[in-house]
Parts: sequence; structure tokens; C-alpha cells
Amino acid sequence: MKVLHYYPSASQTNSLETYLRLLKENGIELIVLTSCERGDFHRNVEAYGIPCFAFESGSKNRLVHYWKHIRFLNRFVREHQIDHVFSHLQQANFVAVLASYFHKKPTTLFRHHLTIPGVERVSKMEKFFDRVIDRLGKQLVVASPSVLQNIQKYESIRPEKYQVIPYCYDFDKYPKPDPNRVAQIRASYPEGDFIFLMCSRFVASKRHRYALDVLEILLTKYQWRIQLLLLDSGPLLDEIKAVISEKKLDQQVTIVGFTNEFVNYMAASDLLFHPSLTETSSSTVKEMALLNKPVVVTAGVGDFDDYIVSGENGWKMELEQPAGDTANMLDLILKDPQSMYACGSALGKTVLAKFGLSSFHLNSYLSLLNKKNDGTSL
Repeated sequence: MKVLHYYPSASQTNSLETYLRLLKENGIELIVLTSCERGDFHRNVEAYGIPCFAFESGSKNRLVHYWKHIRFLNRFVREHQIDHVFSHLQQANFVAVLASYFHKKPTTLFRHHLTIPGVERVSKMEKFFDRVIDRLGKQLVVASPSVLQNIQKYESIRPEKYQVIPYCYDFDKYPKPDPNRVAQIRASYPEGDFIFLMCSRFVASKRHRYALDVLEILLTKYQWRIQLLLLDSGPLLDEIKAVISEKKLDQQVTIVGFTNEFVNYMAASDLLFHPSLTETSSSTVKEMALLNKPVVVTAGVGDFDDYIVSGENGWKMELEQPAGDTANMLDLILKDPQSMYACGSALGKTVLAKFGLSSFHLNSYLSLLNKKNDGTSL
């Protein structure tokens, strides 16, 4: 059985690299093809002995661009005698599902996004891609039961074509904090202040404005001393800077921006505040869990409901919970720091058990490979 992993990015990604390594270790012959230039992803995967290829269309015309990729993928599958295609992410899935009608090989489409109407702008092309993928795809995979439930809620899909396979991570590959740098970051803020962290792109669905509303209430009504660190970048950065100035929070909010030393900022923080409305399976929450840090997330988003229990290994706010109610919840959390840190430790154990190497769902992948092109078993 020769399996092609088709992917549109060259950036390293722990979960995908881990599943490729584990499939190879279990006797599956793998080839990787990306629809972009080579990068860290290729180098990491080739270190496992998996051959990698890359193809760029070179066309700025969208129709020509996608047609070139469809044609190239079809030819690649035939020339390399591929038995099954695993495709990941929307653009690659669109190409893969159309190419499958030419090369006739079974194709599994892994969906890694969830779109909630009214929360974030979705282009007509993205909507079109999702409709084509769902309509023409024979078998599709998502990361959790909750994600599938939400896709069903917001989109017209045929759930019988979907299968759930959770992400798996090699957590030993994650960077470790530098104690000296962590101490340096911590020392740059007043002693005794709680440090909250948000590590999210500056887009509407991540709700930075909501976080600032909550922070303002915690500072004024509850008199807590809190520093909020904002990591990453995004199109709404300038807008959020203006809100910070308007609320006079310049002394309590630090915009770190995009940084490769995110793990040091995580280790220097007391709590992750993650009010995001759109996720599939958040890496940020898992990264904080590995450091035994407590998290506050949104119920009904991504796969949080599958492994986070409020008061046991984290806390969940409701989707439309007013900022005042969230501030009140955080006030109670901060008043009991012993329980707060105990929740962080419990989450670390949960994440290692649920998403670590021992959780790899080999039989689920083998089940996919035993399906014919019409989705029925061989």
C-alpha cells in the first residue's frame, strides 16, 4: 500500500509530521507532495525516510492555477503508482477531490477548519470549495466529535461520509522554556501581578476586544492587578491598539506580536485566556497544558468539550457569555490560586493521555486505507 500525503504548506506541523512518522513505522509506504515550495516540513519528514516532492503552478490566474495542480496531481498519482491519497486542508482537498475523478484512486480528505456564520468573514470561493469537497468527496475526516457536530450545525453536509480521528502529537518535539529568559520576562512586570496570555491571530473570531472588556472589569470592579500579553499578529492589530488606548490599558497590555519564543511567554504566564470562537483542535491550549498552566476557553468551540471539564482541568465560558459574567468567573478563579494551578496540572495529564503518542489511532487510518473509491470496504 503506497499512500500519498498531499498538503499545501511548507511549515512544520507537529501533528501531521507525527502521524506520518507513525504510519511509516507501522509499515505504510508514504510519499509527500506539497502544492508549494519546499520548507521545514519537507526537511522534517525526509528525516524519517519519507520522500518529499513539491510543485508550484507559477500562475496568478486562479482557474489556471488550480487546473495545473489538478493535472499535476493526477499525473503524479499515476507515475508513482499511488494506491491511496490523504489530502489535508481546504485548498489541497479541492484539488485532490477533483483529481480523484481522473486517476480513480481512493482519496481521503482531512478537514481542519470550522466556519461559524457571522463570526468571521468567509469568501465566496471558500464556501464554494467546501460545497464541492463535501459533495464530491467519498470519505472525509475531522478531528473530534464536537467539530463534526458544529459542522453539521452550520453547514449542509452528509455526516455519514465523515469519520473522526483525533490529532496525535509527539510532545517531546515541542521546544522547552529557557528558565533564564522566563525569569527575565516575568521580572519585566510588577511583582505580584497575575500575567494573562492570549496567543491568537488578530482576527474577529479570536475576540481580542472581548478580552479587553473582561480585563477592564477585572481591573476596575474587582481591583485585580493583571498584565495581559498578546502574542501573534493579524489584520486587526491596529484596531486593537486603538481600543487599548481608548480604554487606557497601555500599562496593563503588552503586544508582543509574532515571536518564535512563544514557549517562554507561556511559561512566564499564570493563565491562558482563550475566548476564540473558531477552532478545530487548538495547539495553543495543548502547549499551555504541557507547561501545567490553567486555561479558560469557550464551550462548544473546537474539541474543548471533548477533554476540558470546568473546575477540574480548566474553565469554559459560554459562547455568548457577557464580559461581566466572564470577569466574575475569573475573579473567583484568581481568589483560589491553589485550585487554579491544580487545574493546570490536571490539564497537562489529560492532554498527554488524549493526544500523546500512545493515543495514535492506527486502526482508524488502516480502516481508511481499506475503503474503495466509493467509500465502501475492500
